[in-house]
Amino acid sequence: MAKLSIDALYGQKLFLYNGSICHKNKFDKSSLLESIIHPSSAIVFGYEAWTIHSKDGQSHFGFIVGENEHSITIKELSGIKQTIALTEIVSRKKQAKSLMPEATAMMLSGQDLTDLSVYLLAKEK
Repeated sequence: MAKLSIDALYGQKLFLYNGSICHKNKFDKSSLLESIIHPSSAIVFGYEAWTIHSKDGQSHFGFIVGENEHSITIKELSGIKQTIALTEIVSRKKQAKSLMPEATAMMLSGQDLTDLSVYLLAKEK
């Protein structure tokens, strides 16, 4: 088995490029690393993905960021917030998987994960 090198600076670049926008100040570094490696293992409250279908045939997918007796507001993956009247909703379903893609889907290699781990865990000390 080949030994992986360690490059925390490259790990920092990976985090800044791939994760800092969504994950800035949301987790301690160990939990953040766990969510990167296993994104669906522990979805934080408020970050559950929902699919909402409306009477006009539209589908909305994202996080519910507001709800009252008249409407639901969902923040879609694009960042756009959509407010939908409850009377217009045909169905709504919480998704079992995280919106965050698996590391392999983000094209992160074992070396990338090593460098990212070293960066994140070093920052926790």
